[in-house]
Amino acid sequence: MTSSWFVSLREGIAVGPGAEGELVFQGSDAKITFKHVAAGLDAVLEQLTSTGATTDSLAETLLRVDGPAG
Repeated sequence: MTSSWFVSLREGIAVGPGAEGELVFQGSDAKITFKHVAAGLDAVLEQLTSTGATTDSLAETLLRVDGPAG
């Protein structure tokens, strides 16, 4: 039997677009910028920034958007 975990971003993390199309994560102590984000990862991060999701749901999103070859 496998179990799926529910995951989300930590409270207080803001996610938004950068000046040149990057994806920027901003917290109180740090900022991380992703310059090239695949469509599947972008969809997963969108789920995490809203209410969160189960790991099974995130995996399904990756497969649906990027396909098995990713």
